[in-house]
Amino acid sequence: MNLSNHKHYVELQVNDLETWVKFYTTGLGFEPLYRDEFTVLLSNGYTILKLWEDDPQTVIETA
Repeated sequence: MNLSNHKHYVELQVNDLETWVKFYTTGLGFEPLYRDEFTVLLSNGYTILKLWEDDPQTVIETA
């Protein structure tokens, strides 16, 4: 994978990884570069977008 053409890198924490991956791929034309359980890297050829979701087992809720 040649990343030298990518000029921007954006990282977003999301609350529902699948919903946001669908939005960026279907709606905005990004393509997947990498995926694991809680992280997806997407690209549109110019920008790399990292979407990540916290492991629900480790999230500490505050009142």
